[in-house]
Amino acid sequence: MAKESSYSPEDRLLRAILGIQDMPYLQDGRPVDMVFNPLGVPSRMNVGQIFECSLGLAGGMLNRHYRIAPFDERYEQEALRKLVFSELYEASKQTSNPWIFEPEYPGKSRIFDGRTGDSCQ
Repeated sequence: MAKESSYSPEDRLLRAILGIQDMPYLQDGRPVDMVFNPLGVPSRMNVGQIFECSLGLAGGMLNRHYRIAPFDERYEQEALRKLVFSELYEASKQTSNPWIFEPEYPGKSRIFDGRTGDSCQ
């Protein structure tokens, strides 16, 4: 069992460390770095951390870096969510990868099992 830690004080347990060929991957074949259990998010993470992951995907696709001030809600209601979704939308258009931003499921992507190629449920 390995541990991963972030800028937050909690450590997180990792269930498995896989070789790159066995990692789940996105629709363009790019392996994912991390998979979250949605049941663990409310008790162990905050929504901002989830948005950071999505913004990282958009930034990677657009070759951009972001510096976001804390408490951005003082400028506009749901400012971070709007920024993340607009960047995902732009990445989707610029890279011709519609799966990056699906309006019905913004910020979510289908992933595939690296061992079998089947869609993960």
